Amino acid sequence: MRKNNELILDFDSNLENFSRADKKLIKAKIVKLIDKGFSIEILSHYDSNQSDAYNITQSRERAKKLKAFLKSLKVNLDYVWIRSFGNRIPKVKCKKDDKDCTTHYNLNTRFEYKIAAI
Repeated sequence: MRKNNELILDFDSNLENFSRADKKLIKAKIVKLIDKGFSIEILSHYDSNQSDAYNITQSRERAKKLKAFLKSLKVNLDYVWIRSFGNRIPKVKCKKDDKDCTTHYNLNTRFEYKIAAI
């Protein structure tokens, strides 16, 4: 793995759609690299004050939505690997004495992508 990048995307409340800005970002970052012949590993993270099971389920659902979006763009999915982590690898940890961890949860809910090969 040579490079690590992050995408913090906004889904609608039902996790059904990416915003127009998110679609543009996905095309500019991920699709552009795949079109250049790179293989990409996408890591899906989701963090909330819910259970670990809920977080991993949400992480998987977001990953499925991203994969479906890439497929709709006719991206060759042979060059895409997606893994879901839920809240197991937080970017920022919420301390027990923090009164509001919403900001932490928002930062921790993200996609990371890594260039795997040329």
